[in-house]
Amino acid sequence: LEWVKESEEDYVVIDDVSGMQLDPKLVAGARQLEVEYIRKMEVYSRAPRVQAVRNGKKVIPVRWIDVNKGDQKNPDYRSRMVANGIKHKWDVRDELFAATLPLEAF
Repeated sequence: LEWVKESEEDYVVIDDVSGMQLDPKLVAGARQLEVEYIRKMEVYSRAPRVQAVRNGKKVIPVRWIDVNKGDQKNPDYRSRMVANGIKHKWDVRDELFAATLPLEAF
């Protein structure tokens, strides 16, 4: 995700795959759906950063991946929150891979 501030009220959101400009309102809606899903699945428990560090837990940075799976006339925005900078001693890329469903699945 790349937010480029043009003025006090306007933001430009760039698609992570195509590099095209996205509608910030539709991106916000897609992100809200992702947050609701994450909360429903109880993926994490929220804790203050100070508490995590004090207990020896690593704070995992995250970022948003925003894409338009549709086109300009029929947008289908998807936003995913992903862990950023995870490093392992062993190669586990195949185990962490999650494929996107083919279009026929919809």
